[in-house]
Amino acid sequence: KELSMWAMTYGDEKSTRDVMVQTDLGGGKTFELYFPKMYVYSYNQDFSVGTGERYFVLNLKQTGFNEDGINLK
Repeated sequence: KELSMWAMTYGDEKSTRDVMVQTDLGGGKTFELYFPKMYVYSYNQDFSVGTGERYFVLNLKQTGFNEDGINLK
């Protein structure tokens, strides 16, 4: 629910957020990406009655001049 609310927020202080993406690589290793000041460019969700699965597509963009804040670990 929070993702969809963020997707519908535009032009106020809550429209940009810092985003951390963490991937479990197995064997106790992780890969982390940190993106400051991201906003939702587009959002879509779909639900399959047959499988009972819900799909979310969240496209993010970063506000200008924030390239220095991107961290890879």
